[in-house]
Amino acid sequence: MHEYETLTLEVDSTNVASVYFNQPEKQNALNKEMISDITSVADSLMDQGGIRALIIRGNGDSFCAGGDIEWMRYQMNAKRVEKIRQSATIATFLRKLDQLPFAVIAVVDGPCFGGGIGIISVCDIVLATENAKFVLSETKIGLVSANVSPFIIRRIGEGAARQMFYTGVPFDAERAFHYGLVSKVCAAKNIEKELTELINHILATAPNAVARAKKMCLDLARRNFVDELHLTSNVLADCWESKEIQEGIAALTEGRDPCWSMDQK
Repeated sequence: MHEYETLTLEVDSTNVASVYFNQPEKQNALNKEMISDITSVADSLMDQGGIRALIIRGNGDSFCAGGDIEWMRYQMNAKRVEKIRQSATIATFLRKLDQLPFAVIAVVDGPCFGGGIGIISVCDIVLATENAKFVLSETKIGLVSANVSPFIIRRIGEGAARQMFYTGVPFDAERAFHYGLVSKVCAAKNIEKELTELINHILATAPNAVARAKKMCLDLARRNFVDELHLTSNVLADCWESKEIQEGIAALTEGRDPCWSMDQK
């Protein structure tokens, strides 16, 4: 277990990492320290290698209740150059989470506001309980959800984003599922079972193929057709030349489960 000021990081024996936002007294709201800690975790997991998945969740009754009010006051009174620098740290940590080369899963049980929606927008899979509540209410206090907007718009599209960004109307997990923000809505009593089943599916996949597939998805979202054809052809060629495909085909032929290793590149 690794201790940070605002969160806890655990890595289990299967190399599945879990991050717990650990400021329940502040509803796990984002502040300067928490942004720094999340950035450090993303860097650490990238450098560590061998991680198969990352689970992000909140301790207490909230996933993440947006921006911490004290941090907002600090931003309001800071010089412009510091305002911009601090705002950029939000986009930076979201980008780092977005590009992690393994599955990133959010488990949302309770409020997920503002920057919390930005966080789940860069997760590959989002499980939410019926207790989850969502809102982008920045316009109600004179702000705009600026730094999280590229990630949210890519996730749910312009039409849904317009409704969320302008109105500040709260919505539930079913509406979040309709928007494409949430992958599955579960009863709170079943969330751990759903998570375990999901992790088991992920652990059965070839880790290097997952990394290639994730990078391909991110790249394709920003390319034209000619670039797409070049990229996808090369990604598949890389797979066919890998040790993973040799093990996968051998296991399929022999009627056994494949034995995956990060070294099978």
